[in-house]
Amino acid sequence: MKMYKIIKKLSFFLILTSVIVSCEDAEEVIYEGGVNDQAFISLNQQTYDLPVNVDSEGTGTLTLESSALRDFDRTFTITVDEENTTANPNLYSLPTQATIPAGEYSTNIIVTGYDIDLEEGVTEILSVDIENITDNSSTGISNASINIFQVCPIPSDRYTGTWNVTTSGCQGDGNGGCAANGQFSGLQATVEISPAESEEGVIIGFEISDITGGLYSVGYGAAGSVATVRENCLNLSFTDQPDTTYGGEDVFNGSGFAELDANGDLVSFTIEWSNGYGDAGTSVYTPAN
Repeated sequence: MKMYKIIKKLSFFLILTSVIVSCEDAEEVIYEGGVNDQAFISLNQQTYDLPVNVDSEGTGTLTLESSALRDFDRTFTITVDEENTTANPNLYSLPTQATIPAGEYSTNIIVTGYDIDLEEGVTEILSVDIENITDNSSTGISNASINIFQVCPIPSDRYTGTWNVTTSGCQGDGNGGCAANGQFSGLQATVEISPAESEEGVIIGFEISDITGGLYSVGYGAAGSVATVRENCLNLSFTDQPDTTYGGEDVFNGSGFAELDANGDLVSFTIEWSNGYGDAGTSVYTPAN
């Protein structure tokens, strides 16, 4: 049993709970300034993903926001930061201007990516600047990096359902290594899998009910740690996935691959995973029915 971890995580949970309770009455701050207030102009984030389907294209959305209204349209200039851009101009198209309409707090900027000489497994960077921010306005995030990369469309039912899994690996020692006598092999379990989608509704991989392949649910008798696994042309990966069972900082990282039969149906997939506590394993998945 991971008693030391359970005690550590319980203490963390109790501390976190007390903080949440003490802040429960705090009100959310919403910036909705009027037409005469200074406006804070900012992109809603600094990094965006733009997946591009093989031999096709893809779109991404940047949102430019304002903290205050105006009774006239506000138009801003969009330029390419050539120094920090690796993508060739034929890989993308984007507007040269963005307009926040009168009486509105935001506008969307649509960027399109094209699979023209885009290499598999290579991410190209498009860096853009938002300029011409004037009119009693201050600037927040005015530069964004857009990651352009090739993806293969994923059928919605590719991973969906119940899977059998066999896992071999080791139980952690709490310090990132394998515990004495912690090696195990042939651990069998079942997991549930559902599609994972991007904010744009594109399927990017799957959500799995226990990323440990049964070590948590069978080996430790606890709940499985839920994780989102991304697929890119049958290559699987996940980074810094939180431990949803024990909490804390022992995040999960891993990679793997999926195998299709001659008809293009998924027959199995393999994931190598580990966490900061020292738990690690190789899990092989096959359909349960």
